Amino acid sequence: MKLWPDAVQMFLADPACNLTTEQSRKSYVKAVQGLHFHYPNHELEDYTEQDLLAFCGRPDLAPNSRKGYRTRVHAFFSWAKWRGLIKEDPSSNLRRALRPGTEPVSTFHWLSEEEVNKVLD
Repeated sequence: MKLWPDAVQMFLADPACNLTTEQSRKSYVKAVQGLHFHYPNHELEDYTEQDLLAFCGRPDLAPNSRKGYRTRVHAFFSWAKWRGLIKEDPSSNLRRALRPGTEPVSTFHWLSEEEVNKVLD
């Protein structure tokens, strides 16, 4: 079975997915659809923990975005395991393996008023 759109449509149609608002449904679709586009030839059963780590932990994502993707991907795959669509849940250890927000925060160096005036001159 393909992740997108087959399994995602089943997930969204199931009341057990617990997505009550349109915004939460959109955010889950965006995350899982993004995973599909990241690995377009994967069947649902083909995803590994390493695939999910690579997708959710991309360096171009901010720590909160990584955490959001991790949460959504984990919810989807744990649901798929619960419904019997996959034998193993590749997301079961994502919380331990991907810990966003542990990187140091960037420090910004702002120009003083005098330096701004020099640049403008």
